[in-house]
Amino acid sequence: MESRMLGNLLVRFGRGLIVNKTAKINRCIKRNQSIRIIKNDKKSKRFTLLKQLLTSQLDFDRLDYLKRDSFFAGVSYGYIDSDRLIGIMEITNAYQVPQTYDFPTDELVIVFRNSGLSSIENYLMSRYYMYRQVYCHSKIILFAIILEQIFKRIKFLIKNNYSFELDITLLKNFFSNKESLDLYSKIDDFYINSLIVAFQDSQDLILSHLCQDFLHRRIVFWKCIPNVSENYEFIKKIKQKYRDNSVYYTYYYDDNILRDTYRENVDNIGEQILIGFGDITDNIIKPLSLKSVLINNIMFQNSYKDMRNFFYYRDFND
Repeated sequence: MESRMLGNLLVRFGRGLIVNKTAKINRCIKRNQSIRIIKNDKKSKRFTLLKQLLTSQLDFDRLDYLKRDSFFAGVSYGYIDSDRLIGIMEITNAYQVPQTYDFPTDELVIVFRNSGLSSIENYLMSRYYMYRQVYCHSKIILFAIILEQIFKRIKFLIKNNYSFELDITLLKNFFSNKESLDLYSKIDDFYINSLIVAFQDSQDLILSHLCQDFLHRRIVFWKCIPNVSENYEFIKKIKQKYRDNSVYYTYYYDDNILRDTYRENVDNIGEQILIGFGDITDNIIKPLSLKSVLINNIMFQNSYKDMRNFFYYRDFND
């Protein structure tokens, strides 16, 4: 949700909260090397091992949140044998990796033993189903859309000098200065929830409708249709019906589910999953896509496109 509203600002805020000299966490890290890793300087080919542990396609953050989210969502997709994945890890010198990757040969990299290939495939498929059935579930998407529309309406009202029933100086200041780390850090879940609770009784009926929909799970009033040529005329009528009140409808497009499952970027070995055959010292190391038929099909099968392209709108029958 944050990424839809803030885009690349979200990543920059995350870095800024760490690398900022006034930040508390900044005092606990070694500035030179740690900051370069956090900033992920593409010009720097160093710290490959740490990048693989922290930001690769199989890093500890993903292992953690997939298990956590599947547990709290009550689904089994996120079950991952972490012990097995850790057990098949090997650390080797970078000079043994195919020369496709351009980085210093004195670096250390993580390579996974071929015997654990099925465990890696299971992890990636678990990740795929979590994206498809949980993170991109239709109801999750709809609540994210309603939340986004709430803030679009608030921005519109601020721009038109609407007199709000409560003090929203913090939010106004953030909208006018989105680069401020201090303002961003103060806008937390508690602040957002309190705004939505208060605005459900707003004199602005549009804002009130949106906040009530979000708080009281009134998603039954929201409809979703495929954004295809057969529906273009109907979509046009909906847009004409609401005229300038565009917060009552929106488009949603996502074709990243398959790409988010696994991707290989030869410019950044830190994102790769490398597979070693037999003894790692035999210098037979290849990227996962060259070993796994399953992953290769996910990455390169153009005949199957798992994309979502919909038109959401609020149907006023209440």
